[in-house]
Amino acid sequence: MKKLAVVSCIFFSTISYTQNIARQIENFNKGWKFILDSTHDYSANVNDASWRSLNLPHDWSIELPFDKNSPTGVGGGALRGGTGWYRKTFILPASSKNKMCLLILMVYI
Repeated sequence: MKKLAVVSCIFFSTISYTQNIARQIENFNKGWKFILDSTHDYSANVNDASWRSLNLPHDWSIELPFDKNSPTGVGGGALRGGTGWYRKTFILPASSKNKMCLLILMVYI
């Protein structure tokens, strides 16, 4: 019974805390840059001017030719593998200064 009381107390404290947080949800799918490159590791300050502009969702592997000798095999759709890099640059509004901002990205593979 004590465990239930402690859990309930924590649960209700969490609810009251999160209700005081201003939440803003934005669609983050537009304005991405992409490059298919398995030979480089890119840092945050890379020049992405030559990268392709696109919106999400995006599946780069389906854009490649089918290849029966692909490492993924027929089970992988006979599509070539590789490493695709996605990048998005954005500016937080001035109103977010000195506030905690949380960015959650959901990736479906």
